[in-house]
Amino acid sequence: MISDTIKELREKNDYTQTALAKKLGLSRSAINAWEMGVSVPSTSYLMELAKLFNVSTDYILGLDTKEKIDITFLKQDEKEIIYTLLNYFMKYHYMLDALHDIGLEHPDEDYKELYEKKFKLPQYLIPGLEMIHKVDIGELSVSDVLPITKDIE
Repeated sequence: MISDTIKELREKNDYTQTALAKKLGLSRSAINAWEMGVSVPSTSYLMELAKLFNVSTDYILGLDTKEKIDITFLKQDEKEIIYTLLNYFMKYHYMLDALHDIGLEHPDEDYKELYEKKFKLPQYLIPGLEMIHKVDIGELSVSDVLPITKDIE
């Protein structure tokens, strides 16, 4: 439902109802009404929410359940880094899920060596990952990541 999605996105992005209302030029009660399902945002506010939360309007409406991030402004080599990281994280989570499915309660701790050997991260991505874990990803700039692209070539 739209109401649940708006609330989920607001909380995920660390906005209070008051802060979101202020950002959109609305009252807190308007945001509350959206989240309670009493009313729905107009088309223009739906578009503002999509821009603010970096999702599609279809995602907010529940027509598309996949989150999307706009990377069209990135250079091709920067996109390749992102695709490689996504692929790594998908394999990592798939492996953890598989280990959990066979009854391992804490695969992160107990079988770290197993999934590190199975899904060895390309060495040129390690500096980027270390930066991500040390820095809030929202504050990480492209210039912070670019030095690792030299190793790719």
